[in-house]
Amino acid sequence: MATEIDPGYAKGWSRLAASQDALEMRSAEAWQKALNALPKTNLSPAEQRQKDQYGAGLNAAQTRGKTSNNRCLAPINLDDGNLPWKIATKMLPELRKAAAGLEKLSSSAWVISYAYDEFTKGVECMNQLKLIPQPGGFCYHGNLMVNSSCFLWLAMSWCLTCIELDVYDQWFDA
Repeated sequence: MATEIDPGYAKGWSRLAASQDALEMRSAEAWQKALNALPKTNLSPAEQRQKDQYGAGLNAAQTRGKTSNNRCLAPINLDDGNLPWKIATKMLPELRKAAAGLEKLSSSAWVISYAYDEFTKGVECMNQLKLIPQPGGFCYHGNLMVNSSCFLWLAMSWCLTCIELDVYDQWFDA
């Protein structure tokens, strides 16, 4: 990260803070570090604009911190037909008809739909996971898909299985 390479890089801190704002994460610390990285005296007009912008960001972040839960992820409705993988899957028949045109082959709908299909297969494997008690612990039998960067809980039983296997903390707190 730019701020690790150069902790005095004000723009890096402001970009981190803006990203945290977009994700509804706490950003006040990053805004403050952006302000601290600016010169204290003899600011150029551009630096003064940055200071004003970073100060406004800090004030907004501090206000949000007092009034919200700062949820990182918004809840989604899995029955909603407007989810990206459902839209992509609906597009495929039309894309197949027009596949002769190269512009139709470059649609991201192909990748999104394929990724969702593969993920669904992984979920099916996870749902087949069996906990087998063993002396001194447990083992599991079945296929297990693990990718902590992309997780979609399709059934509560999945979450409970992970808690029973004590693997949730290993995947998400590492």
